[in-house]
Amino acid sequence: MSDHREYSHESWFEHLGTALKRSIAGIFLVILSFYLLIWNEERSVLRHQAIKEGAGVAISVRPNQVLSENNGKLVHTSGQLKVFNQLTDPVFNVSVAAIKMSRDVFMYQWVQEIITRTETAQDGGEYTITDYNYKNSGLINW
Repeated sequence: MSDHREYSHESWFEHLGTALKRSIAGIFLVILSFYLLIWNEERSVLRHQAIKEGAGVAISVRPNQVLSENNGKLVHTSGQLKVFNQLTDPVFNVSVAAIKMSRDVFMYQWVQEIITRTETAQDGGEYTITDYNYKNSGLINW
C-alpha cells in the first residue's frame, strides 16, 4: 500500500494538446542546444589560445628566488611546499598543518519513490494513477 495516491484523467483532446506542446518545446530545445554548442566551442578555442599565449610568455624562476624585475610578469615555479601555520576547526577543536581543511557533513535523507501507471479510458482518454512511497535511506554524505 502506498503512502499517498493521486488520480488524474486526460481526455483525447487534452492528450493531443500535451503532445503538441511537448513537440514545440523539443524543437526549441534542439535549436537552443545548437546555440549552446557553438558558444561552448568558441569559449574552448579562446581558452586554448590564452593558455598557448601564457605558455609562450611565462618565465620560469626558482622558488627561493624573488626578483623585483619579475613584478607584473607571468611566472612559473615548482618546488617543495612548507606550511608554517596551523589550520583549526573550532567546532571539533582540531588543528593541523595543512593547506586546506574540509569537513564532511552527513545527514538523514528521506527518499521518495514514485510509481506511475497509465490506463486507457473507454472514451479514448487516459487515467494516470501515481503512488508515492517514502522511506528513510539512512546517512547521506552531503
